[in-house]
Amino acid sequence: MKQIIKETVGVYNEKRHHLSNNMRTPNQMHQQSKIKMKNL
Repeated sequence: MKQIIKETVGVYNEKRHHLSNNMRTPNQMHQQSKIKMKNL
């Protein structure tokens, strides 16, 4: 079960693009400082 959660969080943070992050992953947003998260 812990492995499934770990993999799911990894996909969410590293591979899944988010509309509120200007179609970037959460990790990409944390690694930069110019683009701000959208308020939806």
